[in-house]
Amino acid sequence: MMEHTPGPWEVDGPWQVETDASRLFGEERRTDWRVHGVIGKPGRTIAEVGGWKDRPNAEADARLIAAAPGLLEACRELFEGCSPDGVVYEASMEKAEAAIAKATGNDDEVD
Repeated sequence: MMEHTPGPWEVDGPWQVETDASRLFGEERRTDWRVHGVIGKPGRTIAEVGGWKDRPNAEADARLIAAAPGLLEACRELFEGCSPDGVVYEASMEKAEAAIAKATGNDDEVD
């Protein structure tokens, strides 16, 4: 089984990124969102999501990527936490709810 970079992953941004077009032709800079995690040192970039004018969903994409470790863990626990009669343990459901909130940017709404 392949291993991913352990969580938690966090979203950082927005960052204004200078490109060749912005530097040479005065065009608009790109807005990037970065996903960071611990890779040898704290705060290393796992993913960078660029947000040009035609990418209004770049922040949402970065949040979904950052939530991936939690979503994976919650899904695994839900499958492991199901009893034969289909009852899911409450703690597993709470983890799933928290991971979904992180993915959708609603972290503050989870109790």
